[in-house]
Amino acid sequence: DALTLNIIASSAFGSSLQRDTTGKEPLSRAFREAFEAIIDRSLLLIGQIPIIAALPICKKDVIDRNTKIVRDLVERIIAERRQGLSSSLSDAPDLLDFLLSAVDENGQPFTDQQVKDNALTFVFAGSETVGKLMSWVFSILLTDP
Repeated sequence: DALTLNIIASSAFGSSLQRDTTGKEPLSRAFREAFEAIIDRSLLLIGQIPIIAALPICKKDVIDRNTKIVRDLVERIIAERRQGLSSSLSDAPDLLDFLLSAVDENGQPFTDQQVKDNALTFVFAGSETVGKLMSWVFSILLTDP
């Protein structure tokens, strides 16, 4: 899953997000931990009752901590790109370039929140589906070459 997350995130942001300056892999770990906690809470139907969903139980702290890591990283990348402090490492525009140049139905540019939400949806959905697909492909190839 870390490989697919890196590939999808690179497509979205034009650079690898897997390692920070300390060599750790905060994005991959944060996505994995948050996703596992969300699944656990979903299986217990925690999100069905808003007052219970807001209580600090059943790994809510894990979700809050890890979504903050991801949110802060993506917000920094968006701010740097808007200020011209960074650019895509690819020759072609990446998803972030398209989102930053997009306009809504009223001709207004997307807000940073809209850019962040769309980019994270792409990264999260893409990494999970591609990761599962690769697992199944390798499983089938290993069992029935």
